[in-house]
Amino acid sequence: MRWPWQRDDDDDLIKDLASRLGESPASVTRRRLASARGPVDAVVALRDALALRHSEAGQPEAETTDPWRVLQWPEVRSGAWDGETGRLSVTMLDGSTQRLQLSEPGRLPGVFHERVQSTILVEERIPVPGGEVLVSGRRQPAGADTTTGERPVVWHAVAIGRADLTEPGVSRLVIAATERLRADYEL
Repeated sequence: MRWPWQRDDDDDLIKDLASRLGESPASVTRRRLASARGPVDAVVALRDALALRHSEAGQPEAETTDPWRVLQWPEVRSGAWDGETGRLSVTMLDGSTQRLQLSEPGRLPGVFHERVQSTILVEERIPVPGGEVLVSGRRQPAGADTTTGERPVVWHAVAIGRADLTEPGVSRLVIAATERLRADYEL
């Protein structure tokens, strides 16, 4: 517990993120679930998003145009925490991966896992020529700030192996599977 008169070690981190988001530090603090930092990297887990601050090693902070990458939780495909190396790997739905070096992870690995898992409504692997396609329905976790109060389902398809989503036969199978899952899971 932090006493009101004690300085939070993450005050500067929260102010920097709030500036990036165009919000007040108090607003960001209310939404913060966990945060962690390392020598140049930092992560802030918010109720509705994951904010990653990554500065290139050896590059002065002033030369970095925007070190923050803010992702809605449904955009995060998976991640892994390596306690031995202090490295958090975050894989996005587009397949890109960001690796951050954190020296003080605190509660972040547990919060990260819980938030990513809570976005998944359904996942199904569809066998297709050349491999498989993972079709998933995801939504913001409960408690995330949404303006309408609704948590719409967002559907994604990720090719696994040599599967080609642009191939017409694969595309037809993925569309059929997505429509079937939509009928089962969307109200």
